[in-house]
Amino acid sequence: MSDLRQNFLAESINNLALLQKNLKEDFTENRRREAFRLIHTVKGTSQTFGLRNSAKLADELENLLANRENSANENLKSFLLEGIALLSTSLDQENSDFPALFVERIKNENRKSAAGSDILLTGLAPEIFKSLSESEQNAVISALRNGKN
Repeated sequence: MSDLRQNFLAESINNLALLQKNLKEDFTENRRREAFRLIHTVKGTSQTFGLRNSAKLADELENLLANRENSANENLKSFLLEGIALLSTSLDQENSDFPALFVERIKNENRKSAAGSDILLTGLAPEIFKSLSESEQNAVISALRNGKN
């Protein structure tokens, strides 16, 4: 099993380095899909080998890539490049610390993107929607999703 694990680690690190290079040169929708597939594979195999930090980080990157609102986000490329570097490090140095601050930044980015689509959903002017408290925003969105206006 250790041979399989070592092969996985070496191959994943190499594939992530190649992806990182390709993304720097050409960040297209096809590259985004390629990144999603590779990161999904790394996540699953990391879970299989008990590499919890790598699997958790890959899961967060996967969520970032899966969020359709982020597809047009110009920050996606920089988040992705930074995340790939951190994921490679976590695979290469299995005892490395979990990058909690980076993951929190990803979650904030996902929340901002979701809020942007929620503003569109409400039909309210963005400045009005943003002036509501978080619980009020959630109540408006929930009501609209339940068919109320």
